[in-house]
Amino acid sequence: MGTAGDSQQVTAASVYSIDAENQTNNTQGDDVIKPARSWKSYVWDTWELPPDQRWMLFKVDAFVLTFASLGYFLKNIDQSNVNNAFLSGMQEDLEMFGNQLVTSTSIWTVGYVIGQIPSNLLLTRVSPRWVIPSLEVGWGLATICTSSVKSYQALYALRFLVGFFESGFYPGIHYLLGSWYTPQEIGKRAMIFWLAGSVGTLFSGFLQAAAYTNLNGTHGYAGWRWLFIIDGIITLPLALLGYVFFPNLPQSGKKTWWTTQDEHLLSVKRMQKIGRAGKQPWTKAKVKGILLSWHTYLLPLLYILWNNGIPQPAMGYWLKSFNADPAPLPGTSYTVAQINNLPLPTTGVLIAMSLAWAWLSDGPCRGARWPFIYAGAITTLIFASLMMKMPFYTNLNGRTVIYWLSNIGGGAGPLILSWINEICSDDTEKRALLVAMANDLAYVVQAVAPNFVWKTTEFPQAPKGYTWSIVLQVLLILSTATVQLLLWLDKKKAAKAKAGLSAIDPLESSSIEGDTSADQISSKMTFPYKHILLVGATSGIGRALADRLIQAGIKVTAVGRRQRRLDEFIAKHGEEKASGMNYDVSNIDGAPQFAADAIAQHPDLDCIFLNQGTQRKYKLTDPKDGDLGDFRAEMDVDFISYVALTQAFTPFLMSRSTPTSFIFTTSLLALTPVSRIPAYSAAKAALNAFIYCLRDQLRDSNVKVIELAPPLVSTELHDYMGIEKGRGMGMPVEQYAEDAYQALEKGSDEIIGGSVGPTEVFQDLVDKRRKIFDEFAPILRDLD
Repeated sequence: MGTAGDSQQVTAASVYSIDAENQTNNTQGDDVIKPARSWKSYVWDTWELPPDQRWMLFKVDAFVLTFASLGYFLKNIDQSNVNNAFLSGMQEDLEMFGNQLVTSTSIWTVGYVIGQIPSNLLLTRVSPRWVIPSLEVGWGLATICTSSVKSYQALYALRFLVGFFESGFYPGIHYLLGSWYTPQEIGKRAMIFWLAGSVGTLFSGFLQAAAYTNLNGTHGYAGWRWLFIIDGIITLPLALLGYVFFPNLPQSGKKTWWTTQDEHLLSVKRMQKIGRAGKQPWTKAKVKGILLSWHTYLLPLLYILWNNGIPQPAMGYWLKSFNADPAPLPGTSYTVAQINNLPLPTTGVLIAMSLAWAWLSDGPCRGARWPFIYAGAITTLIFASLMMKMPFYTNLNGRTVIYWLSNIGGGAGPLILSWINEICSDDTEKRALLVAMANDLAYVVQAVAPNFVWKTTEFPQAPKGYTWSIVLQVLLILSTATVQLLLWLDKKKAAKAKAGLSAIDPLESSSIEGDTSADQISSKMTFPYKHILLVGATSGIGRALADRLIQAGIKVTAVGRRQRRLDEFIAKHGEEKASGMNYDVSNIDGAPQFAADAIAQHPDLDCIFLNQGTQRKYKLTDPKDGDLGDFRAEMDVDFISYVALTQAFTPFLMSRSTPTSFIFTTSLLALTPVSRIPAYSAAKAALNAFIYCLRDQLRDSNVKVIELAPPLVSTELHDYMGIEKGRGMGMPVEQYAEDAYQALEKGSDEIIGGSVGPTEVFQDLVDKRRKIFDEFAPILRDLD
């Protein structure tokens, strides 16, 4: 059964997908994730990080790790208090006999099993800020209500609700940790989070003893009832604080209020650097891949074996058995407080050993998890054998020490979940599913097996239970060896496939999996994007390119302010190839929400194409001719809206594990302005400079920055001149769209398109300017 069960944590994800020992090598030389280089980094990883990362992690630790640990501490109190209450008077008050305590635990487990996987998958779509605190409110209220039960049947119902609401907290926190911390940081934090639950179990004994001693009979409530009241009262305020301080996921594109914009972008880049993928749509191919993967079956099995192979705490039952009539050892008996407190050193030993294992696993063992799984299985097997064979009522001190040391191997659980996270690092949905699935299936077994092998009536001897533990630990050793073998085979297969690619493309051999820059990506796949969000797609160049992209098999989500045209676009191409979103780019303040809505509706977007624009003439020498408000409004549409949407979508694109890109439509007027349209010319020049800066800042990411600089093209943009005159100028829009698409297919990131005008002159100017910038930019970077 393993009351440690839910206490198992996941040290979430890692940069590698197969070999944990190689993870630190994958990030060496990187300025975002710095490998440990001295003993201080092995003690606490932030001591050698750059100041910006150190301060950001301090805040994440303060708001995420602290909240998670306190919440888990309270959750384990609420989970384990029924055992303490049973030993402190609830059994007699509710007239509970036989296996009714075990049955109540099994019913709690049923609720826990039902809610766990849906809750964890929900976190890939809904912010943890809303999900996690809501779960706490649910179990806090159910715990308070437990104080009023009059029968074991009412206890059963409330224990089901407590289990249901608690179900998503443990795997959900591990998913969250994996979305914020790197491999050099997560192991220790995951262990701290997990051990907070063990401290909660430990504290529950003290709390029950204090409630029984000081509150028993107060206001007519027995001491065990006060335990439930106190537990619930201290849970609810923390849950309410969670709505305020709990963060969004970096990959969601939504900045949390207590992070700056720079910190938010840094958190996204850190996760992108270790290959932590953002959410992807549930497709048939994804479902098939998960179902056919050996990960889905063997990885949860490790956790099932560990969780159910840990012996059930029996020391309390052993101590209580001395009070039986007739007494097994006359003259020896224990009080309620002693029965609750004497087993507590078991938890203390578990905490000390687990912390040591976490620091060794992350530090000297360089992320290896398997040595501690073997060590845990072997030590648990030994102590289970000793507890089953040692005499019960002779050599009391020796048996006491054995009980205290019996859970020394329990710390392997969090490292198993860490291993699962690391192996499934590149697929968020699979990672969330398998972490929850491992914990969930462990509790499915736990809901059934205790009724047969850990019967209350057989304690403290429990011969079936200890035999069960021994068998499962042997299976855990064999299963771990099998997983290691399959990982080795997968690694060998991947290396062989990579060698084959290298023979075709020498660039392939120098790239690092999970850490591929946009330049490396573009050298392998010229235009790899599958779903483009095209802003300004209802007319002109945007509409023509949207049609051409769909013709090439690329899905397009058109964005515009005229719903009728969006509907016509979708009707023309069909909903499988086209979709639409209504948004007015002049609403600058609405850009973040629009981006969030677009990401939520289309999580598979991999290219943001910004093409919006407006144009009018101004006579600068005549103040009456040009209104400053109109000038500013044109600058907002032609430049500021680009900046706002870029900022809103950048974290999302960086969070993707596949190639992504921004495409910007500028103009040749960025290089040679036309005096009668000064606002448009200035905006395009500013946008061109912005693109240069953005491209340099994203140079080491998976995001490619592409600029289209069209010549004069016949579109509605020039209708202010009169339709006949305005649309009679420039090259045909369909011709430009074809030329631009062909250039995109070739992998160009700066496209001087069209056949009208001296293209070669413009191209020469652009090439020289680009060369100067590329030489000058690294010099200025060193000044940061």
